This record gives sequence, C-alpha cells and structure tokens, in this order.
Amino acid sequence: MIQIFKNYPSATFIDLGANVGVFSLLASNFMKRIVSVDPLIEYLGFIRTSKNLQSTQAEFVYINNAISDKRQKLIRYSSQNVDGFSFVTKEELLDLEENVIKDLAFDTVTFQDILEYVNDKEVILKIDVEGHECKVLKEYLLQKNKVK
Repeated sequence: MIQIFKNYPSATFIDLGANVGVFSLLASNFMKRIVSVDPLIEYLGFIRTSKNLQSTQAEFVYINNAISDKRQKLIRYSSQNVDGFSFVTKEELLDLEENVIKDLAFDTVTFQDILEYVNDKEVILKIDVEGHECKVLKEYLLQKNKVK
C-alpha cells in the first residue's frame, strides 16, 4: 500500500468502512487528503484524536454515514448470541430472529455520492463494509461513462 501512496501522492485516499482509521492514518503519512467514511461517530472520533496525536499535515474529511448501493435508512442490529453487528433495512429486520438487538438507524450514501463530494481526478480506495463491497461498487462499475 505504501508504494501505491508514493506513486499517487496527489490522489485523495477514500477509506470506506474506516472503523478506527488504521488505513486512514497510515495514508496520512503520504497523502494530502484523507476521506474517512464510517457510520459510527465514535470511530470517526477515534480517527480524529489519533490524527491530532500524530500531528499529520494531511487534510481529513470525516463522513458519518453508512455506505450502500442506494440512499436509504439502515438499522444496526446484532444477535444476542453473536459478537459484532450488521446493517439491514426495516423490511429485512422483520425476517430476522426474535432475539435480535436493534439500536440505531443510519442514513446511507452511495459510492458515487462520495466521489462527487471528493471531486478529485485521482482517488485511492480502501473498502471494508462487512461483506457488501460488491453491492456498494456495482452501480459505479456498471456505468459506461464513469465520473472518476
């Protein structure tokens, strides 16, 4: 990854599913602009604190949204018997087992929304969205005339 950063120093690094920002913070040592996207505001707070401790000169942009193939509201849920969580629509939630813990709803944005916001000719993308990577990228990849 470091070699990619060195090869494209003027690109914007987009971290979809940033979590606590390991890749965002690594990229900030080489890139001028970092866009960290995560639905959990606590994780974005961790990234901001780490960025400040690291004293990087990179510009950070924090986007507090889940990412999906379309704009919608998703509900975070977890089973009482399983660690971690997933995101589902309200309709999908009805099909789940009764002992599901539901806590927060999130608005989603699309990959195209992020690219339009970034408005840069070159981007480096890191994506980790709990197994939904193909779903998130599908519409963009199928476009004949890509914006980016």
